[in-house]
Amino acid sequence: MRPLLVGLLAFAAAAVITLRDGAPRPVYHDELAYLLAADTFAHGRLAMPAHPHWRHFESFHVLHQPTYASKYPPGQGLLLALGQRLGSPIVGVWLGVAAMCGAMTWMLGGYLPSRWSVLGGALAVVQVALLSYWSGSYWGGALGAFGGALVFGALPRIVRSRPGRVAWASPLVLAIGLLVLANTRPFEGALVSLAAGLPLVVWLARAELRRTRWLRVAVPMLAVLGLGFAAMGWYNVAVTGHPLRIPYSVHNQAYLVQPLFVLQPLRPVPEYRHEILRRYFAEFEVRELQSQQSLAGWASTRLRRLERSRAILLGPVLTLPMLLVPCAWRLRGVRLAIAGLALLLVSMAVTMHHYAHYAAPVLPLVLLVVVQGWRIVIVAAARRGVRRGVLMAAVVGAALVSRLAIPDPVLRVGAARSANRAKASIERYLEDQGGRHLVFVHHGPFADVHDEWVWNGADIDSRPIVWARAMMPGADGALRSYYGDRRAWRVDIAVERPGMVDLVELTDTTAAPER
Repeated sequence: MRPLLVGLLAFAAAAVITLRDGAPRPVYHDELAYLLAADTFAHGRLAMPAHPHWRHFESFHVLHQPTYASKYPPGQGLLLALGQRLGSPIVGVWLGVAAMCGAMTWMLGGYLPSRWSVLGGALAVVQVALLSYWSGSYWGGALGAFGGALVFGALPRIVRSRPGRVAWASPLVLAIGLLVLANTRPFEGALVSLAAGLPLVVWLARAELRRTRWLRVAVPMLAVLGLGFAAMGWYNVAVTGHPLRIPYSVHNQAYLVQPLFVLQPLRPVPEYRHEILRRYFAEFEVRELQSQQSLAGWASTRLRRLERSRAILLGPVLTLPMLLVPCAWRLRGVRLAIAGLALLLVSMAVTMHHYAHYAAPVLPLVLLVVVQGWRIVIVAAARRGVRRGVLMAAVVGAALVSRLAIPDPVLRVGAARSANRAKASIERYLEDQGGRHLVFVHHGPFADVHDEWVWNGADIDSRPIVWARAMMPGADGALRSYYGDRRAWRVDIAVERPGMVDLVELTDTTAAPER
């Protein structure tokens, strides 16, 4: 019951903030790719057929060959699709945050008395469900943390069970958690799951009642994992045509120059059909890699990323008890949490990119350390006559004040993006014109590579406003003929100066923009 109540509180917290400010518009490239996956799944499809004029619709983190689909694992897209079927993708975000906070409360109950697990759940609600980009954007994070909570919550319930009394539910929950991680944060999830795998293998290998343990634990886990990986192969076939070829790798082969890991060499530069894509993948991303290839650059980048993740996921109130790790070392679950965090730091050290939601699989373990730290402080204060309930409420209140006072940097940067407002203004203008429209997007030399204008959802032809990249006059003319029933427009972005946006209706005599 307690996990359910915490989950409902998290849902309400995320929903109230969003309803107050309105559903967020997607800002980052990744959000648009996740929303494409959501729209595809909401249409009852795993992938859409490639559009006959797909070259005009190429975008960041999106496949157009052999099918039209997001490159990302399907987990976040499925969650947003559920929200879309319920009214809006943001409802899926609320559900994910609620599931995460409820699951983390349940997980903490495997290591702590119930009152302390509720404290951890309340801190998760305050820090993540309120004014965090995990709950205020479509970028994800909550579903990966939900998967991590299932894995690390099932583990103590399995290994502490009496011989012959292992419940079937815990192994099934652990397997489901692993599948959630595999379909949200596969690399980080696989590394962090090693922290759970070792104690589980040791427990299974004990001599007494080994056969019973395998029958009650390993067999149901392997059965669920087998079905899950078969479904993942089916998805890969639908998107890429091969069960072992994931969309992420197909997209990277088509567009990426920089490698996924810092020490890998650059890839050959592919032939880009659009300058804005070339500038992002072959210039911006390459500069990011080069800045990390010196020891000083590598270290400063990792420290900056670690601090950004700490600020977003912990804040000052949840950071303070981390200083008590030496005192909490022998408390239940702390060593497991340190192992999981160390494995996450390994992934951060070797990969080129890291954002706070990459740490989602290990967040439940970090929260366990936080609660154990505050438990030491509160128990010590209670011995001096202060009531524990009052101290717990004070900790949650302090976390709430700090969350309200310190804005999430990801949301702050996204709100400052002017391109999002400019596109919304043009969309309102075209809707007021009535009818159906085709808008050619021409990015000038001052265009920001992080601002994306070309996004059309899963069923491109059904959209009242279709956004397309301007190409050569012949190709643009063919697309205009294909959409012959639409009024054609051109939007020039940052041609003469940053931030400039100019909308022009195209006629038969309008000059086509240069590439």
